[in-house]
Amino acid sequence: MGNQLRERLRSCLNDRFRPKPDIPAEETHVGRDLMNALAWAGLFGATVLCLSYQVYITRRITQYSTCTSQQKALQTTLVWLLPLIGAAVVHAFFKLDAAQPRPRDSAFTPEVGHDGGTDVGHGGDAGH
Repeated sequence: MGNQLRERLRSCLNDRFRPKPDIPAEETHVGRDLMNALAWAGLFGATVLCLSYQVYITRRITQYSTCTSQQKALQTTLVWLLPLIGAAVVHAFFKLDAAQPRPRDSAFTPEVGHDGGTDVGHGGDAGH
């Protein structure tokens, strides 16, 4: 009786897990090809976005005036060694630094114009 039960169980499992030809093979290959193409397109798009973000952050680093050249070199290295994470860290640094209030330059004194107002950056000849 034990052998008969084993055979029935084996037969049932074989029938259950045997692949069934519900879909013709040609249709499954077309679906797989389309999925592969979409996956490659998505990977390509993500790579282009990541590289664009890195180039953007690298340009911001080179234009940032408050950092020394050594700091700029370290930040650029971070951006390109850790592609997305490094760029996000440096970008966050820029945002935090921009939010900090800047002290006023004590050497800067605005000129007083003819009308009593301040004339900033025109050398005192505004409108003349």
